[in-house]
Amino acid sequence: MKRIAPSILLLLWTLLPPGAHGQINMERFRRATPNRGFEGNLDLDLTIMTGNTDFRMIGLNSRFNYNWTNAYTFLVLNGGIGWSGGERFMDQSTAHLRHVFTLSRRLQQESFLQFDNNRKRNLSGRELVGIGLRARLLSARLAKLRCGAAWMYEFERYDLAAGNRHPRDLKTHRLSSYLTFELGRESGVTLLSVTYFQPALDHWRDHRLLSENALAMTLTSFLSFKFSFNFRRDSRPPDGVRKLDTTTKSTFSVKF
Repeated sequence: MKRIAPSILLLLWTLLPPGAHGQINMERFRRATPNRGFEGNLDLDLTIMTGNTDFRMIGLNSRFNYNWTNAYTFLVLNGGIGWSGGERFMDQSTAHLRHVFTLSRRLQQESFLQFDNNRKRNLSGRELVGIGLRARLLSARLAKLRCGAAWMYEFERYDLAAGNRHPRDLKTHRLSSYLTFELGRESGVTLLSVTYFQPALDHWRDHRLLSENALAMTLTSFLSFKFSFNFRRDSRPPDGVRKLDTTTKSTFSVKF
């Protein structure tokens, strides 16, 4: 069999680094620490399958952070390239640089740059720059609520077939807003929800929506369960690309 079975390909696709499906949830990459200095991690994965299945995939997932005491800067690099039957079916990469400066106990100022591409969504290149504010609305022991809003300018280039109604080049000013909610982090049940809403400032019907939600439960001293539901919606995708993508996952974990 020259081509990888669809079920195996789908499984490997869901295991790609965060952001491999497009818009990135940057909240998961925050690592503000009280200690001044540098920290980071770098993961490089290589998957090779031969014989009845001909498959190659290279995946990168990395994050680097520097804490300045009253500010921190972090860089996220991730992506992947995959081949099946000698044909490239996936090519995605992202570089995101963000600086966060603390203005007060509840308010922070953020500025960021991002470069990315996504073959699966016909996106050959995307550059964006933004600046905004992040607020801590609630900081209790068992509950945390954060929100943010920023001006963002993006330039996108699409690799489209002739006759596609979607523009090949797009320049857009957007509002990038998000809400993060954590509940019960120190108890047996933990809920984490992060939702982004990014409308065009001159045309609010042109928007992107990303929501990542997870519920984790400690069932016994050796058994835990996690349920997650994520969705991403682009109101104006290129022809042939669906507006909505969803991922639902249930995981049992046994400790021994």
